[in-house]
Amino acid sequence: MDDFGLPVPISWASRPVADVSPEPGSLIVTVERMNRVESAPAWIATELGIQSESLQQAVADICNRHRVNLVFSDPDVLSEPEEGTEGPNQVKLWLRPKALGLMESHDNTSLTPCDRELNEHLGLAGKAAQRISERLSLDHNLAGAVVEAARLHDLGKAERRWQEAIGNPNPDRPMAKRKTSAFDQRRNDGYRHELGSLVRAQGIDELASHLIAAHHGWARPVFSDKATRKPGCRVPGDTAVFRFARLQARYGLWGLAYLEALMRCADVQAELLAQQLNGGLDVD
Repeated sequence: MDDFGLPVPISWASRPVADVSPEPGSLIVTVERMNRVESAPAWIATELGIQSESLQQAVADICNRHRVNLVFSDPDVLSEPEEGTEGPNQVKLWLRPKALGLMESHDNTSLTPCDRELNEHLGLAGKAAQRISERLSLDHNLAGAVVEAARLHDLGKAERRWQEAIGNPNPDRPMAKRKTSAFDQRRNDGYRHELGSLVRAQGIDELASHLIAAHHGWARPVFSDKATRKPGCRVPGDTAVFRFARLQARYGLWGLAYLEALMRCADVQAELLAQQLNGGLDVD
């Protein structure tokens, strides 16, 4: 263990690594605007042989032909160009296989066999984080940050737009997860519940804030512009960049990723604990 109580990385772990998942079927594609000549297509993805009339149609053609979903684009293909501009000439797309069945969060922890109320999920996530920290004999301060983050990480799902996006018929009784994977992107409109959680979770320390912000892979180091434009989300979205840099300098590349992984494990374990509880098993 190092001075923070984190596992000391072995020699090969200090080498830089790519920050892109090598999942089978995943794609990173560049789509370019072409000079129009008579009836020539406006957008082309050369490596995939895609030629389309519009950027949105190019994205749709790629997704349909290769059975993938759009995870992220730079710049954001779903946002409208600034007034007076023509938009980008080149867009990079990150896409994942549709077979993964992922929701808006692009995360399998969103999949559950039954509806799960938000308060229940947060309570069980905190319990799971406590168990994990104790099993690993995690440093007291680090354990406190992981547990606190787990107890608060999904507070932003209480936002009405998010509840309507998952099809909750009673948004005043917020759900964390639903048994259906349906998600209405139009109602959600780019809102990130991680930022909403930070708006609601006041007075928490820097590490807990980062673990909340990063539990679906954002905040390493940025959120999309569309997400930060939502009410109250500009400040937490902008400060995530600098917080990530400070914490990575403090705990190291692998140390911070390790703590993020513990938070993610607690999120998964919360659903397993819920199933045990509903099955009449003791989860204490």
